[in-house]
Amino acid sequence: MEDLERYTRTGHGADLPPLPPAAFPPEPGADSAHTARLALVRWYRHLHLPGVRGLPEYRAALHLAGLLDGVPPGLPALPAPLRARRAGSVPRPRPRWLSRHGGGATARQEETVALGPARIDQLLFLMERFEEHRDFGALETVLALQSRWLKEDTLSARERAALLTDRARLLLTLGELGSDRSWPEEGERCASTAAEQTARHLAPGDPHLVDRLLLKARCAALLHDPVADPSGLERAVRDLRRAVEAAGQRTPVPLHPARYLVTVLIRRYETTGSEETLTEALAAARDLVRATDPEDRRAGEHRQWLADLRTKALPRLGAATVDAVLDETPVPYAADDARWESRRRTADDSRAAPAERRRAALALVEAVPGRHEDRPGALVLAAETELEHWTAGSDEASPGQARVWAVRAADATPPGHRLAGRALTVLAESTLHQAAESEPEPDEGLADEAVATARRTAEALPPDDPDTPRCLNRLAVVLSGAARMLSDVTLLPESLDLRRRALALTPADEPFRPFRMSMLADALGVLAEETEDAELAEEALALDQEAADALPEDHPQKHELLFNLASQFVRGRGSGDGAVQRLAEAERLYRRGLARLPAGHRDRPRFTSSVAQVLHLRYEETGDRRTLADAVALARDALARTPSHDPFRIARTLLLARVCTALHDLDGAESADAALRAEALGAWEAVAADPHLPEGRWLEAQEQSAALSRAGGDPERALVALEAALARVPRLARRSLAGPVRKGTARRAPELAVQAAIAAVEAGRPAYAVDLLEKGRAILYGQAMTAWSHRSWLRSIDPEAADRLEKIDAELAEADFFANVTTVDVRVTRRRASGRVGEESVRTWDPRPGYAARTRRLAAERDRILDRPARHPDLVRPTDPQLPAGPRARVAGSPVVFVLTHRTRGDALLVPADPAHPVVHVPLPGLTETAVRDRIAVLETAVRDALDPRAGHDRRMAAQSELHDVLAWLWDEAASPVLSRIPAAPGHGRPRLWWCPVGPLVRLPLHVAGRHPRGASRPADGSVPPTVIDRVIPSYTPTLAALAHSLRDAPHPAPEPTSPLVVAVPDTPRLPPLPQARREAETVCAALPGSRLLIGAEADLATVEEALRRHALVHFACHGDNDSSLGVLRGGGLHLASGETLSAAHLLGLRLDQGALAVLSACSTAEAHPILPDEPMHLAAAFQLAGFRSVIGTLWRAPDTPRMAEELYGALTAGGTRPPDPTASAEALNTAQRALRDAYPDVPTRWASYLHTGA
Repeated sequence: MEDLERYTRTGHGADLPPLPPAAFPPEPGADSAHTARLALVRWYRHLHLPGVRGLPEYRAALHLAGLLDGVPPGLPALPAPLRARRAGSVPRPRPRWLSRHGGGATARQEETVALGPARIDQLLFLMERFEEHRDFGALETVLALQSRWLKEDTLSARERAALLTDRARLLLTLGELGSDRSWPEEGERCASTAAEQTARHLAPGDPHLVDRLLLKARCAALLHDPVADPSGLERAVRDLRRAVEAAGQRTPVPLHPARYLVTVLIRRYETTGSEETLTEALAAARDLVRATDPEDRRAGEHRQWLADLRTKALPRLGAATVDAVLDETPVPYAADDARWESRRRTADDSRAAPAERRRAALALVEAVPGRHEDRPGALVLAAETELEHWTAGSDEASPGQARVWAVRAADATPPGHRLAGRALTVLAESTLHQAAESEPEPDEGLADEAVATARRTAEALPPDDPDTPRCLNRLAVVLSGAARMLSDVTLLPESLDLRRRALALTPADEPFRPFRMSMLADALGVLAEETEDAELAEEALALDQEAADALPEDHPQKHELLFNLASQFVRGRGSGDGAVQRLAEAERLYRRGLARLPAGHRDRPRFTSSVAQVLHLRYEETGDRRTLADAVALARDALARTPSHDPFRIARTLLLARVCTALHDLDGAESADAALRAEALGAWEAVAADPHLPEGRWLEAQEQSAALSRAGGDPERALVALEAALARVPRLARRSLAGPVRKGTARRAPELAVQAAIAAVEAGRPAYAVDLLEKGRAILYGQAMTAWSHRSWLRSIDPEAADRLEKIDAELAEADFFANVTTVDVRVTRRRASGRVGEESVRTWDPRPGYAARTRRLAAERDRILDRPARHPDLVRPTDPQLPAGPRARVAGSPVVFVLTHRTRGDALLVPADPAHPVVHVPLPGLTETAVRDRIAVLETAVRDALDPRAGHDRRMAAQSELHDVLAWLWDEAASPVLSRIPAAPGHGRPRLWWCPVGPLVRLPLHVAGRHPRGASRPADGSVPPTVIDRVIPSYTPTLAALAHSLRDAPHPAPEPTSPLVVAVPDTPRLPPLPQARREAETVCAALPGSRLLIGAEADLATVEEALRRHALVHFACHGDNDSSLGVLRGGGLHLASGETLSAAHLLGLRLDQGALAVLSACSTAEAHPILPDEPMHLAAAFQLAGFRSVIGTLWRAPDTPRMAEELYGALTAGGTRPPDPTASAEALNTAQRALRDAYPDVPTRWASYLHTGA
């Protein structure tokens, strides 16, 4: 008995009596005292064994406790899990204070056992072999077993946490032995997962949170490195503080987390020299000495630590400070003391000042002992008041500290605890706020953690708790905030559902019910605006109307609900006459609310500003200048009356910027008031300076600032704004965002890049204009190129990681696809055995929420894979291809022309072949955006009619003539001025030239621009015709980086020469036949002897994919399309005989590093995306990304004829006198195109569609 009593005082595992391995049932004839003592010893041994070694001890303790009818006198009380097993056990009394906050006991459930004695013995044997004999073969086996078993669904939460704990311990040992950093990194993740599972109480009564936090801290401390991981010690200290708090909840209190905390704090002080850290270390050592039982064999060691620390601290902190820390005596806490009851009421009083509430809560946390029933309440109040004080604008509080208190409160409140809902709610709130405040950018991982906590909390909140509606509304705010932070609109319906639940649980006579109705209406309005759902908008308006009507006229907050109702009219205004009427109603409500407010009321600027917004919107509908002028005056007045510290000041500044800019633009840049322009510009720059501005508004501010600066003749100032906007593009298109969000950035970024390029040209910096265009165009394509280069690099050093990276990229592409799907109705029909229909049902499936979160999770794993080898000093990660660093050097020898259009003119930027020569700016005054879009419309109509067999002959020929006219216009306005600046090639050849059209110009065939001879006419003097194909050898590239990707070095070692691959599909299900496809394939095979031919049914998807890996030159003659409505970089596909499609997604999943030339004789294989013209989202781009250096594709429907193939391969093989040279594919296409043009001069659709892209 003495040794057991000693252990209950010291908590030191060395004081436990020795026992053989756990086994049950107990010895025959054992009395209850012996059984109880044995159960306690087994339990205490379990406390010190958080891995699988402790599972038998735990099971033996529970079994022994179940045999007891009572505990004999003289023995320590049984721990709660053992009491729950004992026959006749009684429920634990509820906490005495904060008792109104709901909860109840949960029923005990038997756990499954997947790790039986045989498995545990196997693991223990292998771990001992490694720990005692450094048998790394045994280690490899045990890690493999752990990985396999952790995937089993039958594991209980307790077993899973135990396996993760052992795995983390082994990986930590590997790190301590000097192995690669990746081992303790994985160990920290395993320990973190085990700790959080324990903290969530997934295994009831699991006491090992302390040990798992300690293990996680040890991994973090080991990983600390000033360069590779400077935050390691900080993470360790944070986990150890939490572990010390959790240790206070355990009986007996373990001291090992406090011991390690002192050690790590000393190390942190020695690393940073921080006096604050030294003070904390001194206080931690003091508390450790006070907590140590005099009989504890470690007591002397602890006193010596404190003495050494005192000696170290005296010269740094001074005797007064050191003595104050050491002499500080905790104030004794008594639950029935009136002083503490008063502080509790103050901390829990929402009407009290935030600073006062926080002081009261912190006093409670300092005073209430760890195992006291009031401790969870004190922690909850500390978290809530810390967060409230921070949101009120205090610099003394922080969301990080609020989260610390909330985590500890959640640790102390298992499911069923009356404070669990409040603890988890404030944990979700503080986690989201901490994520938002993270530097240098919001922490998406923390935001996802906040979402997960909010969901878990919402499910667990009891409906009969009066605090549940309030908690549900707070959790709804968390989800909507996370939706904004993560750009994940799929979270908005979840937020709306929580609002609905909160209102449903609010009694009809509850005074706050109208306000909850208005909160729900706001959530409905936000979702309606996002999804353009008119029914939701009407529901929101009706609910806000009902809420406003529910408050009596004399209610002091009536104006709030009038404001919300008016805002709902604005949000759901629509357009046209209905919009004007709704705006008039909104103005009436705003003015009615304003009339209720006395002079000087803090809400008067809010209402005034809202009236100004309504007037601005009415001007946009009516064009009335006087209305706009009134809006400017009201916006100025509202801003003037808004204090500088008001959180809404930035929104009112934004409104002033918008209305002033609208008035400036209405009057015209030349006649506009310079003072008005300066006012608008100053407002926009003030808006852009706000660090918490949403990304969309921040981009708007930079764009408008640039436009006003250019209007004022200051292009350099415009460049500053646009440079900042483009610098943020990579973050706005980061891989963790869902496909539609990244597409939105890919659509917006080129517009910014064009404006920046124009400003750079106006500033006399054309070379910089090229750099800016590189930064803002082909964003998604550049990311795909980066992925390709990273996989290639990683494959050379870690093939297994490269395979995983490739799989992740494929899964990310799939997630992008599903993120575009709204909802899918799945009809389920159940039939009886007789075959008759029993019942039918329709289920709606929305895949987006899961795929948005999955995208973030996969992107985080992807970053970890790439980051691990990149930190190795001997490995150099390749430069991301889309970065502008040295773009001209990587394409040396290849002249490129950027052609762009904007409102008033066009511009060309000629990048010479020699990087030492300057970029040349060529003005194109007739290439205005309006003219370009007009020609695109003419071109598309002409091509459609010319290729439509149902159109009459006269219309088809007229369409061909219209196409000629477009080509002639392109020559006059773009190509001719550019080519006049291109030097002639040496000898009699034509120089190469790569076109890089920007924006809508991508949809025009610059490569065949010219005044082509019509009919039989040729220049009488034998001069070169004024056309692009007669003056240069044209190719295309979306960016310099893409051209550099195509010009990359050939693979080493050089591949063995392979025969060409020819794929022809004359007949495709549900598509018209291509009778000439077989002849085309035969023509190619005749020109390229030894070709492998896949024709018709032979060309199934699996065979084609396998063949693509083996052939450097491929030719397709089949149907193709360019469906870009779903996904990112999916780009339609080539249709095969089986009905399968070789899509861009399939190509991006292949490794075609040996690819040299792909000829895609199918429809629209290089057609630009209608909405994202600067993103090459077509099949030709996909072939290039997969590895092919050159691709020949088509802009529109390809003619079903073998003539182009005959001319192309005749030129490529010099009439069959040499093997095909893929590097000469551009010259060969040029020769073939001129030959077909000369043969069919009046029918440009037969030759103008083909283009070359790449090297």
